[in-house]
Amino acid sequence: MRWATTDENFSVPSIGEFDHFVGVYSTGGCVDGIVQFFGSIPFLIRLSDSFAGEEFRLAYLVDPTREGNPAEIRNPHFDAHVLPPFGSGAEVPDASARKAYQARFLGLLSRHYARADGLHIRAIVEQALSPYEGEVAPQEVLDELQMKLRAFFYHKLGLPQPAND
Repeated sequence: MRWATTDENFSVPSIGEFDHFVGVYSTGGCVDGIVQFFGSIPFLIRLSDSFAGEEFRLAYLVDPTREGNPAEIRNPHFDAHVLPPFGSGAEVPDASARKAYQARFLGLLSRHYARADGLHIRAIVEQALSPYEGEVAPQEVLDELQMKLRAFFYHKLGLPQPAND
C-alpha cells in the first residue's frame, strides 16, 4: 500500500460526493489498484509484482449515502493510465503525504458539514410547511420557520441568540 502525495483528485468514476471506489488492473507484469474512500481518501495498492496473465481492469463503485441512482455500479469503466503509478506513492505517511491527506480530510469534512447543513435546513422547512402543501402557510407558521432558521444559522456561526428569541 502507498500513500498519495498530492491532494489532487484522481480521475475515477463517481456517483455522488462521498463514493467508495475500488479499481484493480494489470499493468507491466503487476496487479495494481486504487482504493478510495468517501470520494477523496485514496490509497494505491499493489497486489502482485509477477503477473503473467491477460490484461484486465475491474472495479466497484458505491455511494454510501445511497442517494445516487444507481447507488452502486459493478465494474464501471475507468482509465487506469490516468491514475498515479504505484511507485509514485509514499511508502510511509511522510511530510508530503501528511500534507495531502490533511487537505483531503479537511475537504471531506467541509463537504460532509455542507451536506448535513442542507439536510438540517430541509428538515426544518419540511416540518414547518408540509402540512400546508399547496396552500399558503399561516403567518404564525412562517414566523416559527423564520425563528428556527435564524436559530440554526446563529448556532452555525457561533453567535449568541438575540434576547427576543
